[in-house]
Amino acid sequence: MKKISLLPLLALFLIAGCAKSIDTSNPVSFEKMMTNPLYAQRYWEDLTESMVNMQINKDKDITANQQKLATVDATRRDALAKAQAISLLMHDGKVGQFLTVKQDTNGSALLLKKVLYFSPDFTTIPSPSLHLYLTQSIDPRNGQFPDPTSKDLGTLASPYGAQQYPLPPSDTTQYHSAVLYDTVLNRIEGFVQLQ
Repeated sequence: MKKISLLPLLALFLIAGCAKSIDTSNPVSFEKMMTNPLYAQRYWEDLTESMVNMQINKDKDITANQQKLATVDATRRDALAKAQAISLLMHDGKVGQFLTVKQDTNGSALLLKKVLYFSPDFTTIPSPSLHLYLTQSIDPRNGQFPDPTSKDLGTLASPYGAQQYPLPPSDTTQYHSAVLYDTVLNRIEGFVQLQ
């Protein structure tokens, strides 16, 4: 009789037990994602570019049919207008690019009307207890963090992708940076200066 090693099976159970469960029963709707201006801007710009490329490349499936050609052109005009409107809206907020401190962090953030938004290309490396803070400090690396002006918004929802965080009703104009801070390791993983 052949012996079966239980070690790979045991490792699989341990990994499965340590992984956080993902709730797939309530996926984020397209409409909800479009409330994030950084997501919406990318969506409308990508759609505009796609329609322009169809026209420039004279896609045979499109150019052979007047109705499809008219749809592509109308979609291009509508998407461009929406992308421009989102850009104008974002001028009312504070925006910045994430900077890496301890862990590779990329993407951008927008503070607009009491909500902090992350862009679709936001990424950071997972960490044991990664929290999102707002602070009045322009550069949280200067001095002790968390500082007296910092506000813990709670655990980061995800290390990847577009997301949004409603802020408390206090004055948000005083905040200059959003910080990804691990509360167990006591270190700043990355941050964004909001201007």
